[in-house]
Amino acid sequence: MVKRIAYLFLLILFFSCKKEEVDDQSPIISILKPLPNQNYTALDTIPIQGIVTDNNGITTITISLRNSNNINVLNSISITPNTTSYNLNEQFLLNDLYLPSGEYNLKISAFDGDNHTDTYVPLTINEFPKT
Repeated sequence: MVKRIAYLFLLILFFSCKKEEVDDQSPIISILKPLPNQNYTALDTIPIQGIVTDNNGITTITISLRNSNNINVLNSISITPNTTSYNLNEQFLLNDLYLPSGEYNLKISAFDGDNHTDTYVPLTINEFPKT
């Protein structure tokens, strides 16, 4: 009798344990525009084109401009595609008249709910001409 109860308990335990599927694949970001090291001036608009893919679905894409200290300098763009493939076609406005000249990085981040990927595009930004 004890063997039957132990056997029954093991069967219940075995069939009630469900192994969760682990997502170990990060999103893939491919940027077509802007090209690395392009020059822009404050108040320009940076065209952003590319594709973001993920095997399970992309929950969030964020685009930000970061200075040489890796600090966001303008408002970010946030997108919630909730799809496995997303075509980026965004316009990032350099809407700060007083943005100083320097080297910046356009940071594109993608998150799939479990994994995170960042891609950086180096850019040179010139301050708005003073008259």
